[in-house]
Amino acid sequence: MNPDLKPKSSPTRQLVSDIVELGELQLELLKADASDAAKNMLASLAIAVFAACLILAAAPVLLTAVAHWLTQQTELSMAASLASVSAVTAAIAGVLGASAYHLAKRGAKSLERSRGELQRNLAWLKSSLTSDDAGHPPRSAK
Repeated sequence: MNPDLKPKSSPTRQLVSDIVELGELQLELLKADASDAAKNMLASLAIAVFAACLILAAAPVLLTAVAHWLTQQTELSMAASLASVSAVTAAIAGVLGASAYHLAKRGAKSLERSRGELQRNLAWLKSSLTSDDAGHPPRSAK
């Protein structure tokens, strides 16, 4: 290490040490939050893929069969039966899509803890760099 790059004063050395420690803590928090977010996002992705597969793979055959059955059981025309079956299927897909959306939103909120902690740490760092006496960052309760 170049001796000219070493901190000259004790407060500067302490500030650099605090910055490194904050960086390490921030990375640990981000890792934990990213893991939580990935788990929550995985569930929403699985539901969305399932909903898409249901509509794309089974819809043509299943909906046509149900519409034929509905035509035979009621006085509805084939067009009315197809429209009725399509409306019910669209409603089911809408519920599944809304569930996936809400799970994805909840998963994304897992990262708010890291963002908030980073904002507090940056605010402390700015105030420490502008003041003569470098204090320690506020520790959040665990």
